[in-house]
Amino acid sequence: MKKIFFSLLVLLPLLWSTPARAVIYCETCRQTILSTESYITYEGKTYCSQKCFAQSMPKCATCGKSIADGKGLKGGFVQAKGKHYCSDECFQKSLPLCAVCGKPVQKGLRDQQNPDKLYCSQECYRTTLPKCALCGAVMQSWIEVEGAKYCSQCAKLPECFNCQRPGAGRESKDGRRWCDSCLALAVMDQAAAQQMFDQVRRDIKKHLNIFTGDTIAFHMVDADSLARLLGHKNFAERGLYKYDVQFTVNKKKQKKVTRELFDIYILSGLSPEHFRDVAAHELAHDINYRYFPKVQGQREVEGFAEYVSARMNQYWGQEKVNQSKIRNQQKEYAQAYKYFLKLGEQGGLKAVWEYMERQN
Repeated sequence: MKKIFFSLLVLLPLLWSTPARAVIYCETCRQTILSTESYITYEGKTYCSQKCFAQSMPKCATCGKSIADGKGLKGGFVQAKGKHYCSDECFQKSLPLCAVCGKPVQKGLRDQQNPDKLYCSQECYRTTLPKCALCGAVMQSWIEVEGAKYCSQCAKLPECFNCQRPGAGRESKDGRRWCDSCLALAVMDQAAAQQMFDQVRRDIKKHLNIFTGDTIAFHMVDADSLARLLGHKNFAERGLYKYDVQFTVNKKKQKKVTRELFDIYILSGLSPEHFRDVAAHELAHDINYRYFPKVQGQREVEGFAEYVSARMNQYWGQEKVNQSKIRNQQKEYAQAYKYFLKLGEQGGLKAVWEYMERQN
């Protein structure tokens, strides 16, 4: 930006170096200017009056008046970025406003996330920065976990078993941790868990119209107990479906089932939403075993179970849980779920069921 001053009025009653018969014309109106009259000269051009001179000058980009006849001091104007302004006042009005305090910004800070936003000072800019969800510090940079933002130090703290956010302070004997809010809602009581499990089974029958008459024993266990059943410890594994079939073989080598035992184990300390999700997943394994006993491939077995539990999550209004299925640390589970999602997009549960029948 630069300010330019020019002389508006140059009174020349007579240039005695000019011949008496010389003719002078106004640059704007082209009328003859007598040598005895007052006139204005600017940048080698002559004007008969202030009015004609003003008409020849650029218009103010703000108010639209000639810069020679605007609001500023006589003879002064502002030129910035190829535009003219008749005064500082008009120039200030042309500037963008601070996104916080509303003052004009000439040389400020630009928001990198939103280039349209400017800030007049560091103080205004800092008021827009997020605060760490744990310590409350204002952050120039941050780490986002499950929709919450944390400073680099807080992000290193132990994460909650349920919400996966850092800052979990309550630790159990099996090594899991919970934040206070998640621990308050965690499913820990066996009797309450049994009721929820039974309700999940009824909901699947009601909403999806699929059910088995198998007598299933439900067990809520800690991480160490589940690890012994699985043969490894991995907090990503939150449930287990187990069946034991006993049979006899007659002389014709025909098998006859004499006893069937069905057990479902679910990890304690889950949120109600994740408990229902895991219960639906494990119950889907029982449906798989009963209706499609020959289907053993991991993609089909786990993909079907994830699809059934996802459909139930929609029914329960907890579809957010399905997002974690896509981000599953065990990639084979995530890939199987995506595969069955595509099958479901073509024809819903019917298409998935027909696919499983073909595989069987």
